[in-house]
Amino acid sequence: MPEPSAIFSGPGVPLQAATAPDKVLVIGATGHVGRVFLEHGLSMFENTEFRVLLRNMEHANTLP
Repeated sequence: MPEPSAIFSGPGVPLQAATAPDKVLVIGATGHVGRVFLEHGLSMFENTEFRVLLRNMEHANTLP
């Protein structure tokens, strides 16, 4: 069986979107990955509407 690195290439950095999305739903935006995704998304796509799905609304005031 071939090594996984031989099958898949790593992503290019920085990632570039082909087109800007109209709307994005971020699930778990108060977690580590969700927060980083939201921060980078807001800086990359100024005309995109971001919505978040949260379990605890008390953490909503810490979002960007």
